Amino acid sequence: RSIQTQEQQPIATTNELEKWERVGGSTIIVGDSEGDYASFGMDLSLGGNCLAVGYPGNGNGFVRVFRLDDDEWKQQGQTLAGPSLMSQFGSTVSIAENGTHLVVGAPMAGEQEEGMAQVYIWMEESNMWMEGGEALLNGSPGDRFGSSVQISGDGSVVVVGAPGDDTKWEDGGRIYFFLRESSSSSARTSDGCMPNGCWKEVLNPSCKVSGDWNGDQLGQKLVLTSSGDTVITSSISRGTDFVESPYGGA
Repeated sequence: RSIQTQEQQPIATTNELEKWERVGGSTIIVGDSEGDYASFGMDLSLGGNCLAVGYPGNGNGFVRVFRLDDDEWKQQGQTLAGPSLMSQFGSTVSIAENGTHLVVGAPMAGEQEEGMAQVYIWMEESNMWMEGGEALLNGSPGDRFGSSVQISGDGSVVVVGAPGDDTKWEDGGRIYFFLRESSSSSARTSDGCMPNGCWKEVLNPSCKVSGDWNGDQLGQKLVLTSSGDTVITSSISRGTDFVESPYGGA
């Protein structure tokens, strides 16, 4: 079978591609119980040796990070639990290039499904994950903020999708941009920064990206470049003719 470009010019055939080899020996990562939905949210660091896996199905939802060690996936640090029952914590995760920064979405968190996202930082000296600042919140009912999350390669930029956002259109959706601000203090600062830093929403008008029509649900899926300066997002309910469509678009 050939792999082709849009111009239908073959660029490779399957027998020319390198063979895929299993990484991690016989290790299989599974849920703890029925309904955990293991790997529903999953991301691999750039180096390929750090894997974040979400289990959003039961209870509060939880996330585990695994590191490849001697061709075996071993859990790194503690299991991260969600904020509340049925919050779908772990339905989307993103891990930075070096595996030291992690962001997790919980789109159904809150009494009215406002949603949230939380950043974690790996602390080598204590061998555990610490919250990297306050939780990222939206606060609007039904927005499902945290349905998709992405973090830049160096862990300094976070993008969060809220496909139910009604800022411009009903369920038009919106994506939010946050920048990390570090704090050298060991205590909470006057502006709310925690010792591990805090996150400030980018309020520049060019960064207020919303859907263009009712039901667009922009932000259901996101892809962020390693540099953090380019993002691709999906609009799941509208086609290229700007009419509601099961095919969606990006």
